[in-house]
Amino acid sequence: MESREPQFGADSSQPEIPAALAAALRRAESVESLSGGELPDFHELDTRVMAAASAHLRQRRLRHLLFRSGAGLAAAATLALACWVGWNFWAPARSAPDLSRAVTIVDALHLAQLLEKHDRAISPAWDMNSDGLVDQRDVDVIAHRAVHLGAGGGA
Repeated sequence: MESREPQFGADSSQPEIPAALAAALRRAESVESLSGGELPDFHELDTRVMAAASAHLRQRRLRHLLFRSGAGLAAAATLALACWVGWNFWAPARSAPDLSRAVTIVDALHLAQLLEKHDRAISPAWDMNSDGLVDQRDVDVIAHRAVHLGAGGGA
């Protein structure tokens, strides 16, 4: 059986108060004495707690949404990077110019792009000036040959 606290009044006609209720009343009295005699507005407190909980849940939903979309974006970026690396790794070797035809300015542009990328798969056939190196001077030779008009000066 639950322990009973003694009665608060001297009047024996008052019923006995359960110990848990008596302790709660004492705590309420101590809060009241600490707060200057006024109890806090519990409706305002409830409103503030609900507003804080609602804000926390909204923030949590936003974090969850950002995590899910961020994970998808990260996966897409990883896949794109893997495709790009794979494409460059398994790309066919750069072909040498077809010397059976006249070189064009597009050939010069292609060699310049290969040199700019520092591509190590450049064929030695691109060495147009026969100096043993494939460099900017070979681009210049190809460009000069592409725009050279010939001895007659006409097209």
